[in-house]
Amino acid sequence: MVKINMERILYMSLRAKLGIILAVFAIIPSFVIYNQIMKTYEADMVKVASQNVQSIVKTNNNLIDTTLNRIEDASYLLLNNKDCFDCFSNMDIFTVSDFLNEDRVISDVLGKQFAANNTVYAKYLYMSKWIFDTNNTSMKPTVEEIQKFGLDKKAAEAGGQVLWITGYDYGKWFQTEYLSKKENYKYQYPITMVRQMNFQYSQNGKLYVMKNEQERPVLVVHVLEETLASLYESSVNYEGSIYGVVNEEGRIISSDNKLFPITSLVPERILNLKSSSGYTSYWINNIEYLLCYDDMEGRNWFSFCLIPMTEVIQTTKEQMQNSQRWITMVLLAASVLIAALLSSTISKPIAALTKSAERVSTGDFSADTPVPRGKDFKILTLTFNHMETEITRLIDENYKISLREKDTLIMALTMQINPHFLYNTLNTINMMAILNDDHETSDLIVSLSEMLHYSFRNTNEKIPLSDEVQWTINYINIMSRRFEGVFETKIEIPDELMVYKVPKFFLQPIVENSILHGFEGMSGGGILRLCAEKQGDFIVFTVSDNGKGMEITDYENILQKTGGGSIGLSNVYRRLSLIYGDNYSIELKSEPGTGTTFYLTLPCQS
Repeated sequence: MVKINMERILYMSLRAKLGIILAVFAIIPSFVIYNQIMKTYEADMVKVASQNVQSIVKTNNNLIDTTLNRIEDASYLLLNNKDCFDCFSNMDIFTVSDFLNEDRVISDVLGKQFAANNTVYAKYLYMSKWIFDTNNTSMKPTVEEIQKFGLDKKAAEAGGQVLWITGYDYGKWFQTEYLSKKENYKYQYPITMVRQMNFQYSQNGKLYVMKNEQERPVLVVHVLEETLASLYESSVNYEGSIYGVVNEEGRIISSDNKLFPITSLVPERILNLKSSSGYTSYWINNIEYLLCYDDMEGRNWFSFCLIPMTEVIQTTKEQMQNSQRWITMVLLAASVLIAALLSSTISKPIAALTKSAERVSTGDFSADTPVPRGKDFKILTLTFNHMETEITRLIDENYKISLREKDTLIMALTMQINPHFLYNTLNTINMMAILNDDHETSDLIVSLSEMLHYSFRNTNEKIPLSDEVQWTINYINIMSRRFEGVFETKIEIPDELMVYKVPKFFLQPIVENSILHGFEGMSGGGILRLCAEKQGDFIVFTVSDNGKGMEITDYENILQKTGGGSIGLSNVYRRLSLIYGDNYSIELKSEPGTGTTFYLTLPCQS
């Protein structure tokens, strides 16, 4: 009988043999180890739990400290802001209008400085004459309320260093009658940072600082108590646990239990543990608690956590029992699965890599190939995933670089056409022409001034067609005086098209080509037509002249876009290509002795 059973075992499949062996050598030792651990571990349960909870308190303290340091670092970087320096260095001569204008500037600066810090609830810069950026929260104190509280004096006493004010009731300290009567509100117990700001900035190797007699603004940043509490809540998984944070005066600044109300002084025995780290027992209402505490170096604050001692032991036992059950279940399942998986440790990784290769061939670089446990295939799969990640990163980087190059090139091409004259000088010349009754010269100067003003006024890539047409009319007016009697202009553009957006400076180079080259050698009779009409989702612009025209070889050279003799036309072609891609068209028709016509088709854009 024994021989028959042994033969059955010997001739079982490899998967069955592996399952039996793994079950025997995994499950039996786990029970032995569990029983031995429970006998020796009970005496050390409290110690291990204490160390675990203390490490949690330390971690929470580091998180709180890091959060506050980020706010302090942001205030330090703000000291070198030039906009703030300019504002607060010239405040003595400000009017109400100046204050309102600068308030928008300072609000924008503060918004950007603290944009990445979502723990900040409210922030503003206080001066005895004005409070900048009172934000959109309900924390909008007046100058008088801040002075009653003494925030400015506290900041001055700190001498430009960061000062944290905690453990106070906002409504009572700011002597706000409405808030003093409310029992609870969102920002009742804020964590407040103040800092006297000595603004400065460096330029061309020279350091600029505020004068000694100038009033220094005070930066005020409020963090909600609930924000501080969110950093440690749910971190201790014991029923009936109590968590609190204490400031340098021994006052509770954050707590999750009414036994330790905020702004109250912490019991003396707990306060005596300040500036140290460890754990001990503590009694409250005849109930023994495990007290774990840790100080925050550099702030003179500390945190503590109280856990009922019965919960510590019971929870640890339950955790051990649950762990044992899960281990047993896992080992049983593993014994069955491992035998099956060992036979497929080669075929499945190869199939997964093949499927991933097919996915990559379609352009999908999601890098989600499952990593097998086998060492050889694990290295191969990790390398394959890393390759996909790097390809995705390079594609993204190249795309961003191409976008930046496009924006830079568009701006550079636009700046080629921008006139760089002196607007005020032209106005002076205009006045002199008027005084000398030279109205013809005055008209030319006015046209040129309007063109210059248009160039500098709007730096957008696209503008209303009405602005572009007016710019072109001013240019034609100037060229008409230069070529007196040589040509006349006819413009036929419907008013309803004037609201559409078009690229800046795209018509004038085409008109210039007709005037300078089309009417070259003519003494009169020239006609320049500028027309536009809407065709579906496009606008077709037509610029024609009855000038001398050109040979086919000449205008084919012009249509090559990047070459030719006209910088203005080449600039227009290149800018249109960058803005619209292939979604535009240019057509040129010309015959010697008859004239030249440009057809330019652009997409409609409201």
